[in-house]
Amino acid sequence: MKKTVFLFLTFLLILSSIPSAPVNAMDEPVFATIDQPHFFDIPPAQPQAGEWLYTPRALGTITEIVIHHSGSFPYGPYDDAVMVAGYTRYHQDLHCGIYDDPDSWNTTSGLPAQEGFPDGYSGPSGWDYNSIDYHYLIGTDGLVYKGRDENTVGWQASKWDVNLRSLGICFVGDFDSQEPNSAQYGAGVRLVADLAYKYHITVFSRHSDYAAKSCPGYDFPWERFVADVKRQAGLYPDCTYTDWFHSAVMQLGRLHYISGLPDGRLYPNAMITRAELCSILYRIEESPVVSYVDRFSDIKLHWAENAINFCAAFDFVTGYPNGFFYPDKPVTRAEAATIIARFKSLIPSMVVTFPDVPADHWAFGQISAAENAGFVNGYPDGTFQPNGLMTRAEAFVILDRAVGY
Repeated sequence: MKKTVFLFLTFLLILSSIPSAPVNAMDEPVFATIDQPHFFDIPPAQPQAGEWLYTPRALGTITEIVIHHSGSFPYGPYDDAVMVAGYTRYHQDLHCGIYDDPDSWNTTSGLPAQEGFPDGYSGPSGWDYNSIDYHYLIGTDGLVYKGRDENTVGWQASKWDVNLRSLGICFVGDFDSQEPNSAQYGAGVRLVADLAYKYHITVFSRHSDYAAKSCPGYDFPWERFVADVKRQAGLYPDCTYTDWFHSAVMQLGRLHYISGLPDGRLYPNAMITRAELCSILYRIEESPVVSYVDRFSDIKLHWAENAINFCAAFDFVTGYPNGFFYPDKPVTRAEAATIIARFKSLIPSMVVTFPDVPADHWAFGQISAAENAGFVNGYPDGTFQPNGLMTRAEAFVILDRAVGY
């Protein structure tokens, strides 16, 4: 027995005298501490087998868009795609997200991009993390770069309740002393308008609305940007997503064919005037701003003088026997159908389509042609009511059908 103990102790002594192998960094835990992960400690993410790990936001919970700028990336001769990749890496490092610690997003380190909403990727031991904090970035080249999934919560507004309800859009660049260039600005307007339409968003905010900073920059043209976004999304104080004519307003507005009145309202239920209809057709034709010969004695110095003369030059409109045009007179349904038929060069039809538009009506051929082309419709009782006045909303829908996209 003593011999056995002696041999065992001798073995331990010999074993302890053998130099230990150097510790390999790869043998260290993936995360040294819960609240202080480092990007280089995180192995490449692998999609989880089976179901996704994140909980998508419910329909209707995305109600706001928050605009940012990268700030630390002024305009320069660099590749935006490379910059965005670097920015993604930066956010993975800073906001990688430690979801097993329910309080981690409230600490000063290890701030996750979204508490409780992993993106469906995971490292060892179930540690979940996200990529860039924003949902989209808009490069100085006018290209839109995809960030995180729209259905996942971002970390971009400094207030968690805002993150839960918003999409984060980041303009690449420092706009404390300059505006976005035209390509970047236009891309931003289109993106935000499309997202607004998709989610029926009516609230647009700046990062500075929720934090003491300049973001998206002192020189970012905020008021103009919001106005342009709303116009392209078809939003006015008196027109929103639920209106039956909204799609037409949005399509015509994003092409700059229509706009609101000086007070910002659309007045969809007001009667459209002869001058207003001519003005829209003038914009659709993208006519050069030149002077046409005055055809009528009552439009001199009228705000739509050039548009009216243009439409008259191409025989889209005609005046009255007394030589007047009456630009501010509301358009009747028969007049509107006739103007649209001429604008589209439709061949007058002799097919009876409405019981209240007989063959001897002065606009019979044009009304029938416009109806056959799908531009105008009758009322539920089957009538057209040619002498009735046309609202702005009705005219927008007809023009939207006639223009085509």
